[in-house]
Amino acid sequence: MEILFRAKGLYRVTMETESNPNAAAEKIKWHNRRDETYGILCLSISRDLLYHLDGLTSPNEVWDKLEEIFGKIDEMRGHQIDNEVISLSPNSFESFQVYFSKFKALVL
Repeated sequence: MEILFRAKGLYRVTMETESNPNAAAEKIKWHNRRDETYGILCLSISRDLLYHLDGLTSPNEVWDKLEEIFGKIDEMRGHQIDNEVISLSPNSFESFQVYFSKFKALVL
């Protein structure tokens, strides 16, 4: 999603690195970009998860909440999968197809 925002020029709005302008015309453009960003974020999320965003009013708040929910990395699980991939031996499978299927499943 970050790539989409960068392509549309909305990343700075989402991360709130773009300051709120003082000129009236620029302020209108800024609010429109902010609304567009908020809309893209909310439309990109399944209805089952929208309740997590209830009450959030800015794209940055939405992004932070999504990062809080989905940004956690389970390092122990990562190490466990690394060890499983390293310990795979083609000789212990009846065919290369089964071996590659197991490898692909672990990588995914």
